[in-house]
Amino acid sequence: MNSYEKHENLENLFLNNEVIDKRDWILCINFSDETSLFRLGEKIEEGKVLVTRRRKIKELKKKLFEFGFLKKVIPIKENSLEKLPSNVFTKIVWVSPDIRKEKNITRLSLSYRLLKEEGKLYLLFDKEMKLLDEFIVKLLKKADVMATVGLLEKVGFKPPFYEKVFVGKNISSYVVIAKRIEDFFSPFDTIKP
Repeated sequence: MNSYEKHENLENLFLNNEVIDKRDWILCINFSDETSLFRLGEKIEEGKVLVTRRRKIKELKKKLFEFGFLKKVIPIKENSLEKLPSNVFTKIVWVSPDIRKEKNITRLSLSYRLLKEEGKLYLLFDKEMKLLDEFIVKLLKKADVMATVGLLEKVGFKPPFYEKVFVGKNISSYVVIAKRIEDFFSPFDTIKP
């Protein structure tokens, strides 16, 4: 175990429990510190990691450069997500999304567009978060009072959705996983006798 793995947070719990392929293209949203980014930099060889930041991009670039990860881990401005091309990422890892905010609901939809087919969206929550039950219902079952589906379905993701719990020494995380699945259209559906 290297020194990065000892730092316990939602991101590192995720990295301790999920497989990262050396060819993955990963978008990281709301990552709280650099240790998890350094770990991703060690794992990625042929892919890239983009991490969003509201501010302090220059400081993060400097740290990534000092540790030799700047070519693999690339900080981008949070508001530039909309400008990214479609179907790029194999994984999007989003820490503590506040789905009460309209901009984050828009970003859920954007996540669907940014993922490659079969790509996965990971939503990481602190298991002790007060609003966790409400968020799970909104994401998976009922987006609002009048809805018959959850937010994930509303923005394009299709069931099944997966839920996991990762347990650390001082923190536990609840993870919701949605996979981008394209509808299958048979070429024979368009042939008329």
